[in-house]
Amino acid sequence: MRSEPLPFLLNDVFRSDLEKLYQEYFPKIYNYFFYQLLHKESAEDLTSRTFLKAAEHISDYNPDKSQVSTWLWTIAQNALIDFYRTQKSELSIDKETIKTDTARSVSFEEQYDKIANPARKALYMVLAQLSERDRLFVYHKYFLGESYHDISK
Repeated sequence: MRSEPLPFLLNDVFRSDLEKLYQEYFPKIYNYFFYQLLHKESAEDLTSRTFLKAAEHISDYNPDKSQVSTWLWTIAQNALIDFYRTQKSELSIDKETIKTDTARSVSFEEQYDKIANPARKALYMVLAQLSERDRLFVYHKYFLGESYHDISK
């Protein structure tokens, strides 16, 4: 843990930058995690980790090296990779157990209760049947509105 205060807490410029980042990217980052994991609590946790890491390192961001969106997405992707690493260490080696544990970790009833629109329920059911790779494609194409060319990169 850090003993000195974070720079963004001391400087209004950093605070303002972080608030703008949060307002603009929170829905995108959260939905990225949710579409990957189909688990609300994990998506919330990873979104929090992403913005906390961004807050800790906002003074290190260099606009000459990359756009802020690229920087933030890199933090999010690394948070997801770290999440998968920790999940692997907690799962059984038996492949059948892994599939069963993963299926049980998604509370469909809880998610359905939170999604009132019947069309969204149907969409959620279909997304739950897709592979992680296919869900990621759907997220980039239909949520972010990216072209097939951009997605293929």
